[in-house]
Amino acid sequence: MANIKRKLKFNNIILKDLEIFLSKVILIIFISYIYFYYNYSRIEKKHIQILRETSAEYTLFLNKNNKFPIDKPCTRNTIKGGLGSGDVDSHFFITCEEGLEKAGFKITAKSWLDQHIKIKENNLNEHISYIKNMFIKYKGDQYFTMVSFPEVEYNLKIEENEKADIAIYVFARNSGEGLDRRPIKGDILLTNTEIKDILYLNNKYKKFILVLNVGGVVDLSPVKKVSNILLLSQLGVVTGDILADIILGKANHSGKLATTWASFNDYKFINEFGNLDDTNYKEGVYVGYRYFNSAKVKPLYPFGFGKSYTEFNIKKIYLKNIKDEIIIKVEVKNIGNFIGKEVVQIYVSPSQENEDKPYQSLVSFIKNWKYKAITFK
Repeated sequence: MANIKRKLKFNNIILKDLEIFLSKVILIIFISYIYFYYNYSRIEKKHIQILRETSAEYTLFLNKNNKFPIDKPCTRNTIKGGLGSGDVDSHFFITCEEGLEKAGFKITAKSWLDQHIKIKENNLNEHISYIKNMFIKYKGDQYFTMVSFPEVEYNLKIEENEKADIAIYVFARNSGEGLDRRPIKGDILLTNTEIKDILYLNNKYKKFILVLNVGGVVDLSPVKKVSNILLLSQLGVVTGDILADIILGKANHSGKLATTWASFNDYKFINEFGNLDDTNYKEGVYVGYRYFNSAKVKPLYPFGFGKSYTEFNIKKIYLKNIKDEIIIKVEVKNIGNFIGKEVVQIYVSPSQENEDKPYQSLVSFIKNWKYKAITFK
């Protein structure tokens, strides 16, 4: 009997100690969660604020007239990032439609947007069937389960509103890890409907802007004459806010193209891509602008190109070669009516024409925000 009492007393002590221990663990977890959540929210808000302040600098106009920005306010399926590792889950995401409405714009094409969504959803089943057939045809090769869903043709009448001040057409394309682009209408190429609607709006409205919510090159040959083309790209959770800031002139874009934008037929085909086991890079260094410049093929928009709301004058004031070092000093002056930044780019061409080198290569660049002399070495 005495042994039983001692065991019960001992077990009670263990249970009591265990309760105290677990209470402390729960308290530590709770405090850690509160601390993490508070700091995570604070850091996240800080990062979002940095995005709002700087993201516009990565955007640029391909075409521009003097109709934008506007003084005051008078779309959907926005893509904030690519696919696979090109995207992340986030607490929120501002679409182009939401960003414009937050800024005070009244969107008059709600019905059109709703109908367009339904058409895309209906065509998704057709795309899934295509994927399944390719999967069977190529005996389960994963390569053919990862092809992007192209934009579809549609027959929707544009809702005209005589009271509308401006027209904005947001053109979106997505791609990413394991989802390669394809040279078909609705992907790299524009659909017939997109071309028709974009050109119609450009002719109908004095203030029209084509916004490219894309992560890669598209062939803009059919709509090259559009007065205002903004390469918004995919700016993450604040994409819609940045679009509204640019249209209202609260932010000035100062980006430059990191790729050459050309007609699809102007690209040189090596026919070495597609082998899952190996790729032979026969083109060597003649990729992108190095090919277009060397082959003297004029693209739609060259590498390093980009317009903003203002204009700059770049003047060379010093150039000297000291042994193996070349010193270049240029003066950058804003000659426009808006505050902005300019990217000064330095290219070098080989001295001997018979060398197997591209016509010119980018060797240095600086984004200038103070209107003063810049020195390159």
